[in-house]
Amino acid sequence: MISGGSAGGHLAALAALSANDPAFQPGFESVDTSLAGCVSLYGVLEMTSQKEIGGRYGKGLKVLLEKQVMKTTIDDHLDLFKAASPYHRLRSDAPPFLVLHGTNDTLVPVAVPRAFVPALREVSQAPVGYIELPFAQHAFDTTASPRSSATTQGIVAFLDAIHSDYLQKGEK
Repeated sequence: MISGGSAGGHLAALAALSANDPAFQPGFESVDTSLAGCVSLYGVLEMTSQKEIGGRYGKGLKVLLEKQVMKTTIDDHLDLFKAASPYHRLRSDAPPFLVLHGTNDTLVPVAVPRAFVPALREVSQAPVGYIELPFAQHAFDTTASPRSSATTQGIVAFLDAIHSDYLQKGEK
């Protein structure tokens, strides 16, 4: 299992969808890097901001990605941004996914998971859950609140279900 919020949500989804990709595991190409599940909270699931797939950046995200994260521009290296985009790595053998996102997220607009989740559901053989939180902002879970508590309970229920299914299959 893997989970994360914001950049961590991006990395969790990327790790889950790039399992066993030799380009992502130099020096240990033969190691199985597949995961049992993924929980992505308000993650950057689409790095190219392609409008035809619902992507667009929140204010400042493009600058952050180009200058601090990727160290190049989308216009100059679209291929690198695609390779780093969970959306562009959708696969039928993806592990179970749970995506959580707020409707008022000004950094990663809700259009991103609204495009990602149905696209993943279309190809994945595993369950893909989506929790959209009305009026929630980016990093909505960083302070204790009834919403954070309920969100945590939802994540635990998802993880329990995945774990139970895993045990029923007789896997270790």
